[in-house]
Amino acid sequence: MRKSFLALVLVTSLGVLVQLSCGGSSMQSTNANPNFGPATGSMAVFGGDAPLCSVLSFEVTITGITLTPQSGGSAVSALGSNDSITVDFAALRGFNTLLNLSSVPAGTYNQVTLTLSNPVITYLDITQNPPAPTTLNGTLTSATVTIAINPALTLTANGTAGLNLDFRLRKSLQVDNNGQITGTVDPVFKATPSVITTLKGVGELDDFHGLVQSVNTTSTNSSFTGSFTVQRPSGRTFLINVTSKTDYDDVSGLSGLSQGMYVEVDAYVDSDGNIVATEVEAEEKPDVSVRRVAFVGTIIDVIRDSAGNATQFKLFVGEEHPDVSSSIPRHTSLMVTIDSNTRFHIGRMAWREDHDSRLEFNAKSLGLAQEVTVIGRFDPSSPPSALARLILLRPHGYACNFSTRLAAGSDGKTGGFTMIPCSPVLRGQPITAVTFPTTAFSGGLTDLNSLNTSQDLVVGGLLFYQQADIDINGVKVTAPAYVLEAKRVHELD
Repeated sequence: MRKSFLALVLVTSLGVLVQLSCGGSSMQSTNANPNFGPATGSMAVFGGDAPLCSVLSFEVTITGITLTPQSGGSAVSALGSNDSITVDFAALRGFNTLLNLSSVPAGTYNQVTLTLSNPVITYLDITQNPPAPTTLNGTLTSATVTIAINPALTLTANGTAGLNLDFRLRKSLQVDNNGQITGTVDPVFKATPSVITTLKGVGELDDFHGLVQSVNTTSTNSSFTGSFTVQRPSGRTFLINVTSKTDYDDVSGLSGLSQGMYVEVDAYVDSDGNIVATEVEAEEKPDVSVRRVAFVGTIIDVIRDSAGNATQFKLFVGEEHPDVSSSIPRHTSLMVTIDSNTRFHIGRMAWREDHDSRLEFNAKSLGLAQEVTVIGRFDPSSPPSALARLILLRPHGYACNFSTRLAAGSDGKTGGFTMIPCSPVLRGQPITAVTFPTTAFSGGLTDLNSLNTSQDLVVGGLLFYQQADIDINGVKVTAPAYVLEAKRVHELD
């Protein structure tokens, strides 16, 4: 597909309480540039992506971020000299997550320069049966890329500003005459200032998860009732603030969180640079001493019994919590077994707002291309395997072509449409996308009536494999079929 996103957002605050775990050090303020004076703020880096069809993972390390003042002078560093950010853009698939926070001087900037290294590409090889992930080390055409910020971004002392970097994965990954990925990466970005809202501050974090490191049930800030720290897959640790309005799922509250617990968080960065959780979902605590780990990834093959229930499936391992890659390498497939003790759960409360209870998640509705977290005991024998204690269905973004509008209510949003996903995992099987009054349409789209067959889309939501006929929002689904409860519909340019 034609568009990928990396949002890089600058926020200003003198009192940000954020930890960055890079060698155990806390966040360090960047020295003020003499062109701007001593005033500094904080910079929040958000990452997002719209997928390139066959690519399961595109991982690259950002070792430098600098901003060029419009008035001239030395570039300002926005990433510590000993810091780096490793991010898997393909794993985000249309969602935003926080990558980093750091201090920067106030000023007006018209260019941003990124220093990149170690690109690693994993794609699905459909010549194998079943399809299998294949990884190759990429080669950058240039280690640095400078992008014009148009219009220029102004960061005022004690104010806020934001910058969106649009990373174009399809244009960045080079292919040969047969359309095969060569491994050459020519980074292509677009930079524009972002829009800040009063309700969600600088930006939302809708794909933020990791392991709890510490919990504090009090706060010196009267706006918050406490906080906890989360270690991300990259190893960086962030402070998450909670309020009296924060919702909790599968845990009694902030005091119910404990070190080592796997959590998924919906949050935003407020205008003061604080990360504020709106919802916190806690799951079973991984324990590496008994080989119980949380694996996050995409289902690429399913084995069913005669009744249609999944008994085993292959998971493309994108993340591990904690890291056990010496035993179960990332970017490989893991055979997961389901038994009578396996629990199924639909994750992320914010994405279940309009959920139809008839769409259950269980062994029968587990299917290809679903994004899941599997918590269970693994066996590192060859081939490696795991016995699932919990399977958590996660929201996911699907690159597709619009096919047919099936229904559109009087509000223009309630209804649905058929989409053809480009992912080779589904091998051209259509998905029925069901939409609701709260479904967000963007990228030039306004509602269902603005869809047409010339459009390429990324549709984000919860995917179910439905084995019984169902009628949702005026959309009739004939089983077996894949049904996506769509939270977002975005047109790619």
